[in-house]
Amino acid sequence: MEQQRPALTVGCHGPVISAFLVALLGTLCCHIAADTPPDLRPPKIEALTKSTFNPRPGKPLNLSCEADPGFPGVFTLIYWLVNNTFVELLHPAGRITEGEESESTVNNSVVVRKDLMLTVVKPKDFSASYTCVVMSPTGKDSRTVRLRRRKRKMSPT
Repeated sequence: MEQQRPALTVGCHGPVISAFLVALLGTLCCHIAADTPPDLRPPKIEALTKSTFNPRPGKPLNLSCEADPGFPGVFTLIYWLVNNTFVELLHPAGRITEGEESESTVNNSVVVRKDLMLTVVKPKDFSASYTCVVMSPTGKDSRTVRLRRRKRKMSPT
């Protein structure tokens, strides 16, 4: 007797579809990159910023990633990984989430941005790696950051 597989639905398998689309875009990037006109640049991460320099357990934290797409923005994908895993798969309950992608123009250059939001920083977050990835048909760039624990001041005795 044949086993029936459940139908793939967007509502129930959003992270699976996201992972598939990232893999598909990566494959397309490899095939298209060889035919790229010379005036197009690969994407480049310009800035990674934190909402605070001293993240504290129990408090929220936002990380922002800004990149020059190098290629028309509609073909650029920007996303975050936590410990080299898609955020939706690692944190399905939503304690860590990605914001919406935004695009702006600064000094006649297009900048794409995506935030990573931690609703509550936990001690284990200080041992995690947070990687912003930007890719387009012309290439890929990534940058990884780690949270640093705030140093406590020693009180005089």
